[in-house]
Amino acid sequence: MRKKQVNPQITHVMADGKVLSHAEFMSKPYVVVAEENYEFHAKCNTVFDPNYWEKERMRKKWERSEKRRAELEAQQAEIARQLQDVT
Repeated sequence: MRKKQVNPQITHVMADGKVLSHAEFMSKPYVVVAEENYEFHAKCNTVFDPNYWEKERMRKKWERSEKRRAELEAQQAEIARQLQDVT
């Protein structure tokens, strides 16, 4: 018994939802604009990056520490000004 000759139809589905036939896909370069696909890229980061939530936690911690550092520097400047007024 011979194997049946199969000619598969290949379609390419892009991240932005475009569906291209194999001939279209191979005939021209497909350019992806990062600004248009930012939401998709962000979703992929959360899904495929095993350390995404750890990185997000560290980023928020860094932002809080920067904010606190600015508050403390302002407080220190205020205390220095008050000391200058006293002396």
